[in-house]
Amino acid sequence: MSTSNFSNVVTALNRLNILAASALGMFFGVSLVMVGLAGDVVGFLESHRFLPLAMSYLLMAIAFLSSGSRDPSQYYGIEKAYVVFVMGFMALYAWQPWVDMMASYDPFSAIVSLVLMSIATAILAR
Repeated sequence: MSTSNFSNVVTALNRLNILAASALGMFFGVSLVMVGLAGDVVGFLESHRFLPLAMSYLLMAIAFLSSGSRDPSQYYGIEKAYVVFVMGFMALYAWQPWVDMMASYDPFSAIVSLVLMSIATAILAR
């Protein structure tokens, strides 16, 4: 990808309307439920564990690129360490034995994991 194309992508992400993007994502999710495809999609994603991980990393990157602070030097060291820790924690969810172990502590483990991932993405999106 040339530098010009990359700058065009970054420019587009800067203009991303977070409310419109959130509404579109929620509409898509609700529409999957409405037409009865949500179960199929969830089943597919559960059988291909690396897809949700890759999509989560991609969405975190989009949140970072669409934020006002795309320069890593603008983040505190603890914030960087936290995001790296959580990204490693997320990678464990692609490993089935980890998923099985965490499932034994549901719903507590799922709630804690979701909160950790949400905080990391919020840090990137600031």
